[in-house]
Amino acid sequence: METWCPKTLLTRTLAMVIGACGILVTALVAAVAVKALTVAREESPPQQGSDTD
Repeated sequence: METWCPKTLLTRTLAMVIGACGILVTALVAAVAVKALTVAREESPPQQGSDTD
């Protein structure tokens, strides 16, 4: 049974680049989500009964 692992320098480098792109895309999605939540919280009207002045 043959395994699916990169054996040449080119394929190993490509696998590392694909992995790094996945990490960067995940970080970008998290940053956009945090920014969206921050903007939504700043634009929302103050809630009744909260003492955060």
